[in-house]
This record gives sequence, C-alpha cells and structure tokens, in this order.
Amino acid sequence: MLNLAPANDFMDSRHLRYFVAAAEVLSFAKPARDLHMNQSPLSNRIADIELEVDVPLFDRSSKKVALAAADQGFLPQALAAVRAFDSVIRVARTVPRSPIERLGLHAA
Repeated sequence: MLNLAPANDFMDSRHLRYFVAAAEVLSFAKPARDLHMNQSPLSNRIADIELEVDVPLFDRSSKKVALAAADQGFLPQALAAVRAFDSVIRVARTVPRSPIERLGLHAA
C-alpha cells in the first residue's frame, strides 16, 4: 500500500513549481517577478528543497545561476510532478457536483 504520509516537512507542490520556474530560465529574478514575489523567498524555497534532498540543485554565483550536476535527474522529475499535480486539479474541477454541494451544504 502507498504510504501517504509526507516524506518531509519542507517540500510541497509550490516548492517544485518554484524550482522548475528558476531552472527553466536559469535565474531567480524572472521567476520571482512572474510569481509576484521577491527573489529571496524564492531562493529560500529552493534552498528548502536542497536541504530536503541533501544535494545542491543550483550552482550559484553573484553573476549567474547554473544547474548543478545533481539536477540532471531532478528537473525532469520535478516537471513531471508539477504537470501531474496540475492534471489532478483539472480532473477534479471537471467532476460534476451534486446539487447540495453547489449550494454549499455538506453532510456532516
């Protein structure tokens, strides 16, 4: 049986989304603007992932950002996870609701 308990205290779908956004453009500035946040919180969320997986995902310098060697396998998996999450949300939103649920009434 699949263990549904979280494997960590840090990572969630937003963390992966932030990582993918930064990895695709090799920058923290553009994704931060696109996500309507500052670069520091974006970088901190990615640092949370790096702490959780115990490997650096980016090589950071004051002038550029590059993907670290460990990222060769992480980016495709993170992208697949983000796409799967988005798919789950799309499917859930297409499920017809009962008339009672539409009214906001739920059985206890």
